[in-house]
This record gives sequence, structure tokens and C-alpha cells, in this order.
Amino acid sequence: MNNALNATLALARQKFDELTHLVSLDELQTFRLGDDAKRRRIEVPLGSLNKELSTIERELRVDAEVPVTQLAASHIKFFREHLEPNARVLRRAYWECTGLRDLIESLDEYEPNHPCRSVKEAIAWGLERWGDMLDDDELEDWQSRGFAIDAAIEAIELPWFEPDRWLENMLLLQPVLLDRPPQHVRDHIRYRLSEIYRAFTFGLWMSSIALCRSLLEYSLKDTALQCGIERAKVGSRGELEDKSMKELSDEFSEQFPSLSIALEQVRDAGNRIMHAKKHDVVAYPKVLREDALGCIRSIRQSLETIYTRTS
Repeated sequence: MNNALNATLALARQKFDELTHLVSLDELQTFRLGDDAKRRRIEVPLGSLNKELSTIERELRVDAEVPVTQLAASHIKFFREHLEPNARVLRRAYWECTGLRDLIESLDEYEPNHPCRSVKEAIAWGLERWGDMLDDDELEDWQSRGFAIDAAIEAIELPWFEPDRWLENMLLLQPVLLDRPPQHVRDHIRYRLSEIYRAFTFGLWMSSIALCRSLLEYSLKDTALQCGIERAKVGSRGELEDKSMKELSDEFSEQFPSLSIALEQVRDAGNRIMHAKKHDVVAYPKVLREDALGCIRSIRQSLETIYTRTS
């Protein structure tokens, strides 16, 4: 159980309730914040919420081996249904209250002429400087300890070595939030989830999508009986046979209507990667990245919904 995150979400919920008693979300979105006195009253819970949002986002960064975090069910519900969908509205309203909205949004829209390479360049510079500072005896000593300095410098120059991009991709990911320990989810489900997050981090978009489809099929079969869904059916020859992925997805969609779009997205994107037809082939990295991220968000929603409802 992540007690620190639970406490932060509890405080955020208190401030959210306080804020929405003063002003509606629609008024916040359109900056109808009233006169100066009302704005000052609104600014206090808005400021607290923005602080809590930053803390929550830091806590939800994926840095564990298994990207599953245990929280209280009520806090998961509040975060997914109220806080997360309105995070941008709350931030922009706070910036508007403080008179910084135009400045901050212009900074957000700024794009440097060259992609950020600060981490890669820092590693390269550090290794080169270290290597240059060593005399022959010191270099031989480090090499005898197993430090392959020259090989490390060569590896940094390889086209796939992009630590800045890896960190950028990681920031887009959130863990699966459950109201029970991660061990509640079977090992083979958790291992596949970890593999999906690693694949996305390293820019393996098609692998991410295909693994999402595989994980969805495993998780539906794993939880079908607990959800009152049969995994098999009587076939045309009168014998029991496993239901197809589509049949299971359709039945889960009937059981959990909120998952209908998510299940279809993962299944459809996975089929386009694994069983591609000529007109379905997508070769644009940006499109594949968006597809992969969409699948991960959908599989996360599916796991949170399904496993929260099984014991």
C-alpha cells in the first residue's frame, strides 16, 4: 500500500470538494472566475490542488520492476474519474488566477530547434573526460577491473542509444492502480505488463501493441470465471472449444460497458500489427507511438476494472 500517495490523494479530494463548492468545473474551464474577491477565495484551493497534482504525478512515475501500485479503492475512483480528467483544467485555471497563463502556455508551446540530448551528451562528455584524464597505468587498472571505457564510448554513438527519448517515454506511463497487493495479479500477467512498459520505454512500438493484445487475452481468460463469463463454448461439432478473443471481449464489454472502447482498441490495434493486411499496415513512427500509448492506457484501464472486481 502506498501510504504517502493515499494521504496526498485524500488531501487532494478535500481541496477538490472545497473548490467545486465555490465554482463549477465548466466555469473553471472557461475562466468565469467571478470578481476579485471570489478569485482570491478560489485561488487558495486551486493552489493546493496544483501542488498535490505535482506530488501525485511524481509518485505515479513508473520506476518499479512491476508497474502496479496499491491504493484505497475510493482514492483510485476519485483520481481516475475526477482529478486526472480535469488536471489540465485545474492547472490552467490556477495560472489564470495568478496572471501567468499566457506566459506558461507560451513556454509549453515552445519547441527547441534540436531534440534534447542532454542525458546522452552528459554521459558521452563524462566518459570522454574521464578517459582523457587517465594515464596509461590508471587506464589499464580500470580495464583490469572490467571497465570497458572505449566500448562504452562506442555504444553511446550507436543510433539506438537514446536515453533522453527513453526518459521522455517513461514520463508518459502510469502504473496500474489496484485496491489490493500486486501479488493479487498472477505472475504471468505482471511479467507481461512489465515487458510492455519496457518495450514502450525503448521505443519498440509494434512490440508494445502486440504484447498489449497478448496481455489482454491472458487477463480476460484469467478472470472470466470470477466475472461470471465462461471461457469455452460448445462448437459446431458439439465439442467444447475456447472462445475467441472477440467473443470474450464482447462478453466483457457487456459486463463492463465502460471497457467497450478500451477492449476494442487493444484488440483492433493488435490485429493490425500481428495479422496485418495490406491496407492496414502503418509505418509512421509517430502514429505507431500514439497507437502504442493508447493501447497501454486501454490495457491499464482494463486491468484496473477487471481485477478490482475479482477476489
